[in-house]
Amino acid sequence: MKTLLNLFAVIGILLATCHSVEAQNVWRGGKPGQEKNWNTPGNWSKNRVPDIDDIVLIPNTESRGGFYPVITEEVGPIYYLEVQGGATLSIAPQGSLTIDGIGKYEDAILLVGTIENRGEIRLSTAKHQLFAGHPENLLNEGKITSVFTPGNR
Repeated sequence: MKTLLNLFAVIGILLATCHSVEAQNVWRGGKPGQEKNWNTPGNWSKNRVPDIDDIVLIPNTESRGGFYPVITEEVGPIYYLEVQGGATLSIAPQGSLTIDGIGKYEDAILLVGTIENRGEIRLSTAKHQLFAGHPENLLNEGKITSVFTPGNR
């Protein structure tokens, strides 16, 4: 009986400390007055700004007005980023995005669309490949910082 109680205690501790990873938060854009603002909860499928547990998807939104996210300040870290074909993510000179959840994927960003970086992209990764897809679609006039950390997530 004591062994069974210990087992349940260990399982409870593990469940309490695990992060819920793999939550997709998809860009919708188009919230009136804030059509391109990354920090507007209504522009996201989960009605909240992405966080460290989110796989962020930026799809092609041309059929819905073509509103793509613009990051104009430092935003909270996300787990993974995918910019799909025909889509664009813009980072303004004062903006920064941190991707800090790499561990399951071989890369930090799947880039099929375009990233226009005039600010900073920070990648914390335990892997060596930062971009998959079409890294040539990164239009970089800003800064990219890569922190290689064995054991991230």
